[in-house]
Amino acid sequence: MVRPSAMGDVVMASVLLEGLHALFPGAEIDWLLAPSLTPLMEGHPLINSVIAWDKEEWRRAARKADVLGLWREVRSLGKRLSSRRYDLALDCQGLLRSRFLCWISGASRKIGFESREPGGFLMDRLISRPDSSLFASEYLHMLRELGYTGDDPLPSLHLKTAVQEAARRLLESQATAEGHAVIAPFTTRPQKHWSHTGWAEVMTHLHKKQGLMPVVLGGPEDEERGRAIVAAAGCGLSLAGACSVAESAAVVSQARLVVGVDTGITHMGTAFHRPTVALFGATRPYLEPPSPATAIIYHGLPCSPCRRRPVCDNKHTCMETITVREVIEACEAAIASTQEAGGAKCIEAVGAGATVYSRNQEGRR
Repeated sequence: MVRPSAMGDVVMASVLLEGLHALFPGAEIDWLLAPSLTPLMEGHPLINSVIAWDKEEWRRAARKADVLGLWREVRSLGKRLSSRRYDLALDCQGLLRSRFLCWISGASRKIGFESREPGGFLMDRLISRPDSSLFASEYLHMLRELGYTGDDPLPSLHLKTAVQEAARRLLESQATAEGHAVIAPFTTRPQKHWSHTGWAEVMTHLHKKQGLMPVVLGGPEDEERGRAIVAAAGCGLSLAGACSVAESAAVVSQARLVVGVDTGITHMGTAFHRPTVALFGATRPYLEPPSPATAIIYHGLPCSPCRRRPVCDNKHTCMETITVREVIEACEAAIASTQEAGGAKCIEAVGAGATVYSRNQEGRR
């Protein structure tokens, strides 16, 4: 499987694992991932091996016009992949580079998504992307195109016990009896952001009315903004930049509530079957999540979704029209529904770690 980057898409692509095992019993599945994301899948019981691909090494060589160095990097990875003698390589991204990675694997068959990217000739078969609002729809569609006929598989991530314990230690300093709420306000695309003042008001409400400790998550580039939101709210804890990807996932898996924009951390809330409120605007929402604990807030405008090409002069109207009251009411409803259902079991011990599956209320996996 080639889906090396974009944390949210990696979370969604994990639905392929169960389906591929059903399609090819006894097959060994390797996943090519960016080094920062390998901890999400290392030791996963459905994965034979996680192969780290450092895209930045290739980029550095290319920027320096170091043709020989780039060739060595490509040759080294190609030799490693081809030595596995793959029967099938799946391009789960649809980019030129992901097609190239499939090609250098030497796999007997190479199947991937159609796109406007060049390099389609490197693949043996191209699969269309569905017009669907289902969570992980393109990956589920890929399974169907490969011949899978069972129930839609659910996403799964693997978190080692040590990572879960590390997350608990990070939260201990401000732990509350009611638990914590994850706040995921950051992405790399500003048109997906909501207002900082809105987040602060939501955090204050969750702390005062629900007794939850708001925990802001994000990357190192979000550290200053995370602290600013916590300061504005007057409560909570910012772990933006303080957690690894795996530790952030563990914080999400232990949360009473996850609230965020269209970003990987929010999608983890859905995947872990945590009560989740997802705010969508510039990007196409998944209106059919696999977990009944997920609520979607989306004001579809005539220009929605604009994806990477806003036509609003960067006013981000689709996100700005989402009100604090809407978000608070969705959060309260998500918490109440979980309480009525008696909570959701999300963690199943596997060996030395834990594999976290999303489940519906009947417990189907």
